[in-house]
Amino acid sequence: MKALLATLIALAPIAALAGNVPLVNAGFENPTPDDNTYPWLPHPDGPFVAGVTSANPIVPGWTVDQGIGGLWRPNLGPNTFASLPEGVQAGFTGANDLSGLMHQDTGHVFAAGETVTFSAFLGHRSDLLNFGGIDGGEGFLQIRTADGNLLADSGILDAPIGQFEQFSVSYLVGANDSAIGKTLRIELGSPLRHQASWDLVSVNAVPEPSTLAFGAMATLAFARRRRK
Repeated sequence: MKALLATLIALAPIAALAGNVPLVNAGFENPTPDDNTYPWLPHPDGPFVAGVTSANPIVPGWTVDQGIGGLWRPNLGPNTFASLPEGVQAGFTGANDLSGLMHQDTGHVFAAGETVTFSAFLGHRSDLLNFGGIDGGEGFLQIRTADGNLLADSGILDAPIGQFEQFSVSYLVGANDSAIGKTLRIELGSPLRHQASWDLVSVNAVPEPSTLAFGAMATLAFARRRRK
């Protein structure tokens, strides 16, 4: 029993080699606005303002780079969504005749040989065409370095009307990649005249197979020594 426990403890570092990258406010549940309202609203020019930045009261953990972005608490039903992937709120980018782009700089640093996968649920509101200036609910995902270098782009994505669908984009870090040692940035965006809703954002970083194999062999060797 003691040998088994020692082996399980020794295997823990292997699990830590590959896993989810911690994110801030990945489900857009903070802060909590009233139903159908937007928390970044306090602004003298009204709700839809180009150039809303982190200097304004937007979503903790996220910074708006272009157009508008924030979160909202939709009244679920035929005019919005049947349900949300999790919680009671969703993020959004873009509205009216504006595009939207917002990012989060994670604590993850790119390493050679790893594969980084960025995923999010994209929602297409049922009522978008009832608002002047909005053509749809398309969006896109991007992986960048914190200094803005674009590494991967999902292209334009669109979920079924009134629903959320999960999409992903991945990037394999090369042996001599310029991203090595730089911080991972993830971006959510929507093209001009589209409003995308977002929920349950996640990032997974998987080391190259040789790194995992080396970790496994070293850990098992340690476990064998503990049993002797």
